[in-house]
Formats: sequence, C-alpha cells, structure tokens
Amino acid sequence: NAMGCTWDPELMEREATVISDEARGFNHNLIFTLTYWSPVIEPTRDPRWGRTAETFAEDPFLVSQIGSGFVRGMMGDDPKYLKTVPCGKHFIANNTEFNRHTGSSNMDSRDMREFYLRPYKALIEGDNLPSIMTACNAVNGVPVSASKFLVDTIARRTYGLKGYVTGDCGAISDMLQGHKYAKDGPEATAMGLITGVDSDCGGEYQSQTLEALNRGLITEADIDRALINMFTIRMRLGEFDPLEIVPFSGIKPAVINDPSHNNLALDIATKT
Repeated sequence: NAMGCTWDPELMEREATVISDEARGFNHNLIFTLTYWSPVIEPTRDPRWGRTAETFAEDPFLVSQIGSGFVRGMMGDDPKYLKTVPCGKHFIANNTEFNRHTGSSNMDSRDMREFYLRPYKALIEGDNLPSIMTACNAVNGVPVSASKFLVDTIARRTYGLKGYVTGDCGAISDMLQGHKYAKDGPEATAMGLITGVDSDCGGEYQSQTLEALNRGLITEADIDRALINMFTIRMRLGEFDPLEIVPFSGIKPAVINDPSHNNLALDIATKT
C-alpha cells in the first residue's frame, strides 16, 4: 500500500531488483526458493477487506503500474532466463477475509474486466508475468480453480499467460469442503487440473491425483500439461543448466544486506 503512495513504478522496480538480487544470493549454490507468491495485484475494493496493506492501491491502473515495476525487477532483463518468478494474486476478486473459503464474489462483465481483471491483463500482456495464483473464493458461483473461463479462456488464451498457475493454499480442497462444489477429493483434483491449475498448495493433488486418473476423471495428458508448465518455469530459472551459462548465477551471497540496500530502503520509506 505504501509503495502505491510513491506513485513511482521505477522506484518499485529498483526495490524489486534488490529483492531479486538477494534472492539469487540465497540461492547461489542451489536453487530452492526462487518462486515467490507476490505481488498482490488485487485492487482494494473495500478497506474492510483486512489485507489492504498487501496490495498497492484501490485503483486498477495504479496497481498495474506499480505491479509492473515489481514484476520487472523480480524477473530481471535477460531474454532467456528468469531471475526470480513473481506470481500475481489472488486471481480474482479475493476482497474479503471472513468468508474467502466459502463465498462468491458476484459481478457483471464490465466490473470484472475494468476492475478485477485489469491488472492481470496489463502484467501478462505487458510484462510476460510468469505465474498467477487462483483465489480461494468463487466468482459468480464458480470456484476460481474450477473456472475454465477465467483460468484458461481469459488468462491463458486471451491474455497469453505462458507460465504456471498455482492454487492458493486450500483452494482445491475448498471446492470440496468450503463451496461444496465437488463431491470428493478426486473430483476436486480433476476440476483443478482440467481447469488449468498446475499446482496445489494443499494436499488434494498430492493424495488424490492417481485416484482421479484411475476413475477416468482426468487423463495423463492433464497431468503432463501441469508438469510441463511447472518444469518450463524451472528451466527458465536455469535450475538444470550449468551455472556458467546462467547470467544470474554470478550473484554471490555477499550481496545480502549490502549497506546500499539499507540506504535504498530508507529512501523508499521516505518517498512513501
């Protein structure tokens, strides 16, 4: 929220560049934490949401601009390799905490496109955002992780998302336990995979995928597509390549807590 108050996307990019520098420092010898569940590009519709500090503003244009700076700084500027992987969340209309695992955000098409979807459109089309997270809530009665319209038709086919999609923590099991949309774990798993949610922050995919396959609810191709989307991102991080050909592998742990980073943090705090 404070970063939105700077009105300065380039400053946001400088901050995210430092974050990604330090991230590469921590991952110098072994890549294990270079995918980040940030930025929150859900505009603040209502200050009673309770998580307004996580996003940048109530205006979708400003959120898109500041979010773009963050994404650029995290991804780096190499045409082949990703420095880190930012993830736009929570796709879409996660604007309430008290019933986020059971409720439905209902809206018309104009509200959806001009307000809730606009930051995702801007960052996927303009910055090649490599990852999004599906929200726990439903939209117009359909859990987002079961909405092929939102995940596949809009994000992938219309905006051109080329990375992977992760469900928010519990989003797949919420289709069973919260929304009562699926009758059991294998069905919820099948809904998520067929929709295009590649990764489950929870236990359904891990424990139910083989059962869903055995029942004929999904095919091996559905599993393969999810794996391809995730492994492609891991390849773009350079995880499987020799260090000498990955441009960001030369960032050493000494960059962590560099004094210049403290100075930048103070400068940014002042400008907020």
